[in-house]
Order: sequence, then structure tokens, then C-alpha cells
Amino acid sequence: MVRQKNRYILSEIILEGNAYQKASFPAPVIYSSLLRSLQDLHGDFGVASNLISVKYVNTSTGILITRTKRSNYQQLLQAMILIKEINKQPLFIRTLHVGGTLRSCRKFLVKHNQEQIRQVFATCSNEESFRIRDLILKNTFEEAESGDEEDS
Repeated sequence: MVRQKNRYILSEIILEGNAYQKASFPAPVIYSSLLRSLQDLHGDFGVASNLISVKYVNTSTGILITRTKRSNYQQLLQAMILIKEINKQPLFIRTLHVGGTLRSCRKFLVKHNQEQIRQVFATCSNEESFRIRDLILKNTFEEAESGDEEDS
């Protein structure tokens, strides 16, 4: 038996009008929107040949990871571009990375988040950057401590 080769598409859902406001849609709603867009663009063949699954959705950051077959991933990318609204909220989906493994998408996401933090720090004054840094460190240590408590 031959293994099925997949592509993982890391993308960001951005609401129109406010680039800093992130969309919070559950995975089934996003999945049905992707299927509808594929149906409109490529018909029954496009829906049947793609075997889409939504692997990860972060509602606070608007990050989305979807999986599809390697041979048809460009059809899914085309369908993502055509999605203009979900639940009557105007939005667009920006593709950040296309990878062969979920691990490569997560690595890219870490680098992307680090770059986002650098950009925020570049626009802040010294006092603001110290406050932001303290908040990040505080949240990081709180998460680490709660993780240690769960392990024991």
C-alpha cells in the first residue's frame, strides 16, 4: 500500500476593516465554507478529489491549518482566495505557508510569531516595550507553571 502524501496549508483569517481584529469561527463553519467555495469553483470533482480536513483553528489569533492531498492543494488555495465572508462577516484568508508536514507548519508559525513580536516592539516606545515584554514574560511563566502542575 502506498502512503497518501498531503499538504498542510497554514493561513490566517483576517476580518476586513480591522487588520488587528481576528476572526473566531469554529472548525465546522470554516470547513463548510471551504467545501462551498470548492464546489463553486471546481464542482463535484473538486470537492471529491481534495479530501480536506481542518487540523487546527486558533480563534484568538485567527490561525488556520488545513490538510489536503498533495496533488490537489492548489485547488484548495484557489478556493481559499475566493472566500469573502463567513457568517456574513466580510473577511479574507491569507496563506502564510504550504508545507509537507504539520511540523513544518508549526515551525514556520513560531518564526512568524517571533517576527510579529519584533515588528510590534519596533513601533513601541521604550516604556511600552518594557510593559509588553513584562506581560509576555508573565504569561509565559504562568503557562509554564500551570504545565508543571499538570505534569506532577
